Amino acid sequence: MQHLPMSQEQETALQEAANENTPSERLRELAKLSIELARIVAQNPGTDADILHELGSYADAKVRQNLLMNPNIPPSRLMFLAKLFPRHLFRNPAIDLLILENPNLLATAFDTVLPNLIKRQIVPVSLLEYAAKSSSETVKLAVTVNSQTPKATLEYLASSNNQLVVEAAQMHVSWNDDANCEDWQEIAQIAIDNIFKDCSEEFKDAIQPIAKINELRSDIPKHLLRFVPYRQAAYPEKTVDELEKLAQSANSKERLVAAEHPNTPGYILEQLLESADGSIFYALASNPNAPVHFLKKLLEKPDLYELGRRIAWNPNLPLELLEEMADSDRHNAVHEAIAANPRTPVYILAKLASNQRLKGYVHQAIVYNPNTPVSLLEKLARDRGDDYVVLNRIANNPKTPKQLVLSLLYLFEQRYLGGYSLNSGVEEFGMMNPHVSGNFLEKSLECQENTLKTAWHQQFKDTANSNLAAIARHPNLPEKSLKKLLLEHEKDFIRYAACENPNTPNFIVQIWGIDILKNLNKGIVNLAVLKRIASSLYANQELLAVLVNHENPEVRKAAASNPCIDDAILASCESSPNYQPGELESSLYPERELLSKWEQIPLSTRLTVLLNPQAPRGILAKTARSFSWLERYAIAQNPNTPTQIRQILTQDGNRVVRAAANFTKPLELPE
Repeated sequence: MQHLPMSQEQETALQEAANENTPSERLRELAKLSIELARIVAQNPGTDADILHELGSYADAKVRQNLLMNPNIPPSRLMFLAKLFPRHLFRNPAIDLLILENPNLLATAFDTVLPNLIKRQIVPVSLLEYAAKSSSETVKLAVTVNSQTPKATLEYLASSNNQLVVEAAQMHVSWNDDANCEDWQEIAQIAIDNIFKDCSEEFKDAIQPIAKINELRSDIPKHLLRFVPYRQAAYPEKTVDELEKLAQSANSKERLVAAEHPNTPGYILEQLLESADGSIFYALASNPNAPVHFLKKLLEKPDLYELGRRIAWNPNLPLELLEEMADSDRHNAVHEAIAANPRTPVYILAKLASNQRLKGYVHQAIVYNPNTPVSLLEKLARDRGDDYVVLNRIANNPKTPKQLVLSLLYLFEQRYLGGYSLNSGVEEFGMMNPHVSGNFLEKSLECQENTLKTAWHQQFKDTANSNLAAIARHPNLPEKSLKKLLLEHEKDFIRYAACENPNTPNFIVQIWGIDILKNLNKGIVNLAVLKRIASSLYANQELLAVLVNHENPEVRKAAASNPCIDDAILASCESSPNYQPGELESSLYPERELLSKWEQIPLSTRLTVLLNPQAPRGILAKTARSFSWLERYAIAQNPNTPTQIRQILTQDGNRVVRAAANFTKPLELPE
C-alpha cells in the first residue's frame, strides 16, 4: 500500500500530539481529530489524567494499549485495561509506584492470561521479577517454567511457603551449575513414586475424567471412551437431595432423569427399581453407580436383549457376572456388547471367537477390542475368511502383523477393492494401520472416485466420501495424490481431511513451497483450509512463522494458538503489519481455559495418562505447558509426543524436563 506524503499541517499536529509541553486543551482537540493522533496523545506522558480518562472510552485497541503504558493513567482505567492488556501494564515506567499505590494491581493483571505468557520467553526478565512477587502460587510456578528467570528471583521463590514452588525454583536450570542434570531419571522416578504410592489407577480408567474435557475428548480413541456415556451438558449438576426427590416423583420423565444421572447413588437406584418401567430399567442397567447385586437382580427381568446388552456395558460389571453372561444362551447382541467391552479378558474373547452359534457381528466386535491379542486376530482371519467385514476390521487393527495386513489387502485388491474401508478402525484405535501401501491407497482412491460417479444411491456416495476422507488423512498416501486432494477436490471436507495428513505441513515447506498457500488466500473455504493447517500438530516452525503473520486474523490466531509454536515465532507476530493489538494475549486464552479444567483432575490421574505410551498426541501437545514440572517431564519422555513439542521442552526452565526432552531414546515407562 502506497502512503501519500504528509502535509505540513499533519506533520505539525503529530509533533504537537507527542510533545509533553503541548497545553491540555490542545491535546484534547488533537485527540478528537483522528485515531492516529488519539493514539499519540494517549502515549504522551504530559497528557493529564482527565484527558486520559476520556480516551479510555475509545474502542481502538492501540489507544487503550498506549493508555496503559502512560504513567498518568487514572486508577479506574488502569484496573480495567490491565485485564485486557496485561503485558503492557509492565511496560509502564511508573509500574513500581502504581503497585505501591494499588497493592491489588498484580492480582488484577494476573487474573487473565498473564500466567500463561510468563511461561513463554517472549516476556522481559523484569516482568518475571514482578510476577515472582504475586500472591498466586500458579503465577510463581509459571515463573519457574521460563528459562530466562534469573537466580536472584529463584532464590526469592525458594523462600516461599509453598513446597511445590520451592522445589520448582531449586530445579531451575539457573539455580546451579548442574544444568545437564545427569541424575534426571532418578529425580523424576522418586517424584513419580511419591505420587503413585497410594494410587494404582489404570490408563483406561484415568482417561475417563479427562474425556469429559471437551477440548481433549476429540483426541481420545473410541475404545477409551466406552465408559464415558455421560456429558455434563446433558446432565447438569444435581445434589443427592434433588435426585432423591426426582426418583420419588409421580412423573416418569423425572424418575428417568434420576435413573440416568451419573451422580445418583446406589440406594436411590434401588428405590427406582420398585417403580421401573422399560426405559427406566434400561437407564438403571447402564448407570455406573449400580451395585453388583442390583445388576444381578436386573438380569432376572424378562427382556429380549436390550437390558442384557446394557448390563454387559456397565463399567461396574464384575468379572464373574461378565463370564456368566458370556456362557449363557442370551441374544447375540448381548454377546456383542461383551465382545466390545474393554474390560473383557482375553480368555472370554477367545471363548466367544470359538462359539459357532454366534453371528458375525460378535466376531467383528472382538477384532476391535483393545484386549484382543494377535493370535486371536490370526485365528479369526482363518475362520472367518468369507466375512469381508471381519477381514476389513482385522486389516484396520494396528496390532495386525504386516504380513497378514498385506495378504488381506491383496485379497481386497483382487476381489473387491471397494469393500475395504480405511475409515473403519480409526475411531477405535485413534490411528490407521501403518502397513497400507501407497500403491493400494491410490488404487482405492480411484475406486472410490468411480463409485461417486456411478453410484445411484446416496448411501453409497456417503460411504465413498467417507473412505476418500480417510485416504486423504493416511500418512502413506503418495505426495501427488495428497496435493491434488488438498488443492483441487470439490468437496470441502475432503480438503479438510487432507489438512490433517501428517505430511501436508512438511510437503508445503519442503516440496510444494510455501508460495502454494497464496492460492488459498481468498474465500471462506480456503481460509478454513489454512486454519486447519495452522492448527496441525505436524505444522513445523517455518510454516507457523508464515501463518502467524497471515493477513486473515482467524488464520493468525489458529497459528498463534497452536501448542507446537515456538516462542520466538510467537513474538514475531507483533511486528507483523497485519497484527492487531491484543491478538497475542487472546491466542493464549484456549490454553488458559484448558489448563484450568485440567488442573481440577488429580495429579496421579493426569500422570497415569501422560506417562503411558498410548497417550493421545493431542493431549500430550495441549498440556505440554502445564505448570507442573512432573507433567512436563512425563510429556518430554513420552515416545508419542509430537517432535515439535519435545523440541520446545528442550528449552524448558526445569533441568529434569530439559534433560528428558534432550534424551534420544524412549524411556522404560513405569507399569
